[in-house]
Amino acid sequence: MIPFVLKQQMEEDPDVVRGYEELWAYCMRLYGIYPKLLRKWYYFYGFYESGLHFLYSWYVISYFISIALAVPYKNTALTSTLVCLGVTTVIYCAVGHNFIYRRELLDTLFRIVGQGFFKYERPLTEKEKEILNKADVQCKRNFFFCNSLGLALTFFQTVLGPVVHALQGKPLSTVVEGGVPINMNLSIPIYLPWDTSTPLLYWLTFFAMIHNGGTEAGIIGAACAFYCNLCTKLNGQLALLAYSLRDIENRAKYRYALLGKEIKDNDQAYYDDQFFHDCMDYCLNENIKHHLVLINFYGLVQEAVGLSIFGVFSGTALLVSPPMFQFASLVEEGDIPELLATGLLFAYIIVSQLSILAEYCINGQQLTNSSDELNFAFYDLQWINTKRSFKQKLLICQANTMKPMILWAKGLFSASNSTLMDILKTTFSYANLLMASEIKE
Repeated sequence: MIPFVLKQQMEEDPDVVRGYEELWAYCMRLYGIYPKLLRKWYYFYGFYESGLHFLYSWYVISYFISIALAVPYKNTALTSTLVCLGVTTVIYCAVGHNFIYRRELLDTLFRIVGQGFFKYERPLTEKEKEILNKADVQCKRNFFFCNSLGLALTFFQTVLGPVVHALQGKPLSTVVEGGVPINMNLSIPIYLPWDTSTPLLYWLTFFAMIHNGGTEAGIIGAACAFYCNLCTKLNGQLALLAYSLRDIENRAKYRYALLGKEIKDNDQAYYDDQFFHDCMDYCLNENIKHHLVLINFYGLVQEAVGLSIFGVFSGTALLVSPPMFQFASLVEEGDIPELLATGLLFAYIIVSQLSILAEYCINGQQLTNSSDELNFAFYDLQWINTKRSFKQKLLICQANTMKPMILWAKGLFSASNSTLMDILKTTFSYANLLMASEIKE
């Protein structure tokens, strides 16, 4: 479908490539949500994306069919598993397609990062380099952490359980009492239009699901890493802006000397010179321009990741509560082999999904804290001996930083620590509801 929607590229923008690398967005391309459109790669990803569209469409339809088949049998375990995996598929189907078809927005974000946001007249000091290097190191850590969650999820969900079931000699056909035509021994227990009771079809389906489940788990990790690295880069730039504001006097002295003026013996001598006040105005204007770039970047980030935040926040309770219920049921039954085969999967789903939720909330909270710190940086600025025009600009800047940068899930939930606690409470409430319904049955 890509050849009919996105345009082929004959050359790549070096700033976009640099930003792509600085944000460590490699897995976005690997799993198809940021396809390479350069020359022949355009056709390769065209076929790949068409297959991705088909598979997502098939799995979404299949989950609806499976739930419709499972509900009449009143099997809470099967229904909750289908709801858990189905919600995941629907969420990341929407998130993946949102990234694919908003290519220009992603390119704009990469371009701003690749251009370095904003360049001051004074070269970066050691402290400023340290601030930016800290953000770069954190981006690298986010990349490995988030994508390792996806790889491990692929192993636990699509490899470990089915292999252990096969080694135990369990039947390859349905294991649900009552004859629901769904193979619970497969990694993704959904309705299939073919019979998996023969070893050949079972293992062919098994390897196909490794690819399909791995792609979805990869999209989950790649989307999380991209979000975290956007927040990290923006946090680093806000910290750089706050530091340069507090160091504005030294920056003005640098410009004063750069333009050939004589270095003064004390600070008061500088403030007695009108030209130094012009240098202060120039440096403050630099900070204002930098801040405007960051406000624009923040708006683009909100537009790019709003759906991801909404999907994670709205779906986590449904994603995590069924595995909690299943894990508790297995522990109560005391079936050690089944606990190792399936219980580890449920435990890891709980840990990974809550970790992803925490990454979204904590990074969003850090961004809000960094923007709050910027307001204090304007307040701490050395303004007492400055001219009236400088003070007026400073008051306007303070007013513009009173509203912190908050990332929203389509205007419904904020990415913050308080939202994290609210979602955790809802998750445990859903899990208790499932357990209560099972006891009642």
